[in-house]
Amino acid sequence: MKNLGIVVLMVLLSASFTSCEKIKGIFDVDVETTLSGDLEIDIPESATKAAGYYEFESFAVIDPTVNDDVADNADRIKEITADGIIATVTNVSIGDQPTDDLVLFKGTTFTIENSNIEASWELQSEWPIKKGSELKLEDVQSIYGEVSKILTTVEPFTISCIGAASLKGISITIAIDIKTTITGNPF
Repeated sequence: MKNLGIVVLMVLLSASFTSCEKIKGIFDVDVETTLSGDLEIDIPESATKAAGYYEFESFAVIDPTVNDDVADNADRIKEITADGIIATVTNVSIGDQPTDDLVLFKGTTFTIENSNIEASWELQSEWPIKKGSELKLEDVQSIYGEVSKILTTVEPFTISCIGAASLKGISITIAIDIKTTITGNPF
């Protein structure tokens, strides 16, 4: 009988060690936040037209640790999940030209990347550019999973837009907002 008690005690003790991670998981805390960066697109008046359009490139770096929610939980982060990505035109300066003529052409690419991982979206049609217009970068082929891997490193990453516009002599600011859920554990 004494041996049976020891065996039961050993089984319970070993079970408690193997399920510690499962128990820790019940203490996970989720925090929703947005990581943002601005892409500044400038096509000078002196730009030369190539096949009916004006090419541009714009890059910016987002440092997740600048975000208060990330900074407050940095040592407890298990994962940062991308829940949605929106590109919003926040400023357009086109001088005397009519705004109805300004578009980013099909094939323009938005990218989020770090040194190891890249996630890209290509416009499938023209995007009319007006202040306040939004473009949702959809979770096509589970691409948000790649973005989540980038975010979970909690290291600076690059956002970019490379493509072509219909007009020169313009400045456009596009805000990229990455809606996220930070999963952390205080233990």
